[in-house]
Order: sequence, then C-alpha cells, then structure tokens
Amino acid sequence: MSGDFEFNDELCLTKKDQSKLKREFPNVAFALHTVELAEPFKKIDAEAKEKKSRFRRFGMFAIALAWIALTAAAVEAAIVLPNKAAGVIPQSAANVIAIAAAAAGIFSVVIGWAGMGISNRKRDWLKSRLIAERYRQWQWQYLLTHIDAAIAATIGSEDDRHAYVTQRAEVFRSTSEDLLNNSGALLAEQLGTDTSLDTKLWLDRSADIKIDNILTHYATQSSPPEKEALEELFRGYTSIRFRSQSRYTAWILGDVRFWMHPRTQQRKLHAVGEFCVAVIVILHVALLSGVLFQISELHSPVIYLLALDFAVSALAARAIEDGLGPAEQIARLKAYLNAIETARLRFAAGDVADKIREAVQMENAAAREMNEFLTAANSKRYVM
Repeated sequence: MSGDFEFNDELCLTKKDQSKLKREFPNVAFALHTVELAEPFKKIDAEAKEKKSRFRRFGMFAIALAWIALTAAAVEAAIVLPNKAAGVIPQSAANVIAIAAAAAGIFSVVIGWAGMGISNRKRDWLKSRLIAERYRQWQWQYLLTHIDAAIAATIGSEDDRHAYVTQRAEVFRSTSEDLLNNSGALLAEQLGTDTSLDTKLWLDRSADIKIDNILTHYATQSSPPEKEALEELFRGYTSIRFRSQSRYTAWILGDVRFWMHPRTQQRKLHAVGEFCVAVIVILHVALLSGVLFQISELHSPVIYLLALDFAVSALAARAIEDGLGPAEQIARLKAYLNAIETARLRFAAGDVADKIREAVQMENAAAREMNEFLTAANSKRYVM
C-alpha cells in the first residue's frame, strides 16, 4: 500500500536494510553506509517532523481564528444588530459577540504573521530539516569526493577498509558538529544561495577540486580489480541513491494522504473552493428568487449570512493552499524527478568518468532541491 512507504532506506537505518546491503554489495557495503550517521539522522529527522507539524497546526489555528472573526462579524451585522435594535438581544450580548470577533481577528493576524514569520517557530523547523538533509547528502557527497580511496580500500586489506571507515567517521563527527553549532548561519546561507553555483551546494567547499583529481585519476586505464570494485560500487549507487530518490519523489507526487501529498492537498482544497462557490451561486439564486417573487424566507438575513460564510470558507481554503504551497511543491518535485532520471540514464550509459560526473549531477540536483524547498517554505504564511 502506498501509504506504507519506507522512508530513508538509502541510509540503511534498519538491520533489514543493512543486511540487504551487505548481501547485494558485499565488497563495497562499507563505502555505501555510514554507521555513525544513523542515530544523529533519526534524532534530527524526528525533530524536524515534529516542528513541521507544530508549525502547520499553528497555521491552521490562525486560519480558524480568522474564519471565526469574519463569521462572527457577519453574524453581528446580519443578525445581532437588527435584533438588538428590536430589543430581542441585549446590549451586553451584542458587545460580547463584537469583542469576540475583533479578538479572533487580531489574534489571527498576530499568530499568522508574528507567531510564524517573525518568531523562531518556522526557522527552528527549517534548521532541523536542513541538518537532516545535509546528513543525507553528506553520505553520498563524501563517497564521491573519496571514491578513489573507497576503491583502494575495497581492493586492499581489512586494515585499509578499517582506516577508510575510521577516517570517514572522524569527518562525519566534525561535519555534524559544525551543522549543529552553526545551523542558523547555514540556513541563512542556503536562503541566500545562488543555485546556479553548484559548488555552494556541497558541504565540502573543495569538492570540485577533489572530483577533478578523481576524474584525472580514472582517465587512465584502471586495473582489473579496480574495474570490478568500481562496477560494484556504481551498481550500489544506482540501486540505493538513484532508486531511493526516484521512488520517494514519485511517491510524494502521488495522490493519497492530505498531509503528505501535494496533489491530494491541491485536489481537496480546490474541491472545497468549488463547492463553496457552487453553494454561493445557489444562495444568490435563492436571494434573487426571493426578491422577484416576494418570498420572504428566501430574502432573509440568514441567506445573506450563509452566502458570506461560504465565501469566507472558500477564502480559508485558499489561505491553507497558500500556506501549504502544493502547486510549487509539485513543480519543484517534477523538475527534481526529471533531473534524477536524466542523470540516471546518462550514468547507466557512460564510462567511469561519465558515471562520476552524472553522480555529481545527481548530488547537485538533490542539494538544489533542498535549497529550493527551504526558500519556498521560508516564504509561506497562513494568513487570510
């Protein structure tokens, strides 16, 4: 079932995935999986998900308050004031409704703009998501900038593989510490990044130099053991990195769960808007009929109130859509999926140098998609 999608399998976080990795790619499994990454990633990923949920709940609350404020104002104008003038509703009750409408409206704006834009609520979520995605990207960026060392360790001794894993663990701990201690500055840097400059998307700012050196290294004829190790490593990269990112992106572009799939959000919110518009048209036809045929029941304040209420509901649905941004997500993910497939096809058809170049393009696309996600999410507001 699509709702049971297995997340983050490319990081081999479970014993099942680790066993599968060692079974399918026994000689290079050590290079395709960073043991030290698992726990920090799971922790920050869980934090990011919880912070995102809180941010969305805050947004929904802001929109609900705005809906209450506008509906209460309409009730006040259409029902309360006329009945107060007729002596049916006391002044005190009218004051309570007026104060409630005003308070709901004020709190909606304060929560929508100050509580989500100026405060740290959204930024905390984005910082956690940035760190989680940087952990994910680090696994593969490190492999590509050290692929020559990984191959040497593969065809070397157990001590060589141990030295590779030990060195990688040290680099990860240093990288993780930097991400955690400087997440605010790193987020600000990402939000200001020109994504046409691919080197800014890599954690190692000397990555381009290292990759050029690796390409030069493999420009000459590789030894048979190197060729065999490279073939297995490339099969692993295809099976794990390309396949996982392609499957995940295609799944997100599906239409199942409202909070997970932008297509579902777009479809359901459009349906709510269209329903509200249809009801508004029917109510106005009723009002027109009431006027033309002198039917008092169809020409009453309640009909006006219902029409306004459905108009406010349509506005609320649009505000939720603006906050979630499903259309932008769909466009971004479709572009990312296309980039993955383009790189994958070229990777499959190329020689060693071509495969490394296309893997680099895959990592550029992943980092660029993250950058675009952060930029889009940072601009979102839940305000009516």
